[in-house]
Amino acid sequence: MNGKNISRKARSYIIEAVVAIVIIYFLMGGSKWSPALWAIFTVLAIWIVVMNVRRDAGLESTTAYERWKLQVTFLMVTGLLVASIWKGSLWLFILSLVLAGIWASDLHAYRSMNRAKNDLK
Repeated sequence: MNGKNISRKARSYIIEAVVAIVIIYFLMGGSKWSPALWAIFTVLAIWIVVMNVRRDAGLESTTAYERWKLQVTFLMVTGLLVASIWKGSLWLFILSLVLAGIWASDLHAYRSMNRAKNDLK
């Protein structure tokens, strides 16, 4: 992939991160968050953008990127589950269960993909 395409994709990742921040702030009560929680959220958003750009630039292998994505998704699901229990929100709890189901499906696909790779060796 050439530099121009990577630059274009990097811009789209940054725009997606900004949209996520705006949605969190205005629609999901982010205006009431503490500065520490915003700092954590911002670092996570930057981390996601950096990892996506690294993958597109060929600096991360597909296996390493998929493993990283599973770990980040697990952290997000766990954080959402804890937040739903802490706030007593049934809506957040249901959302965390749906995301946990998606994560479990991704984990199963990752394991079967790696099992198939190991069987070929």
